[in-house]
Formats: sequence, C-alpha cells, structure tokens
Amino acid sequence: MLGFSRIFLLKPVALMVLALGTASLLLLYFLPTPPSTVLTATSQAGGGYEYLGRAPGPTRAGGRQP
Repeated sequence: MLGFSRIFLLKPVALMVLALGTASLLLLYFLPTPPSTVLTATSQAGGGYEYLGRAPGPTRAGGRQP
C-alpha cells in the first residue's frame, strides 16, 4: 500500500479519534440541555391569562390533544 506501515497509519487515526472525543466532551459540557419545564408568569389569580397558563401541553392542528 504505497509503502505505508500500519503504525504510520495508526498514529493519525488515533489522533483524529482523540480529537473527536475531546471535542464532543467539551460540547456536552459547554452546551447543556434545555430545562425540562418552563415557568410562565401569567396574571393575578382568577384572571384570563391564568387560565391560559394552566392549559395542558401542546395540541395538534384543530385543537385536538395528541
């Protein structure tokens, strides 16, 4: 294979795997996942916006529940 030995080819491949692993770990650390819940400020108790704030989760087109 053009005079390349296994060791000669193993070093760049190992370096690429190490770089990819390091980059993925850094991305996982610095780009955290979004929160599982979101707190929404609405209005005073008994108001219309409080009703919207307590509405169930997202719906499909037409207002039907998934």
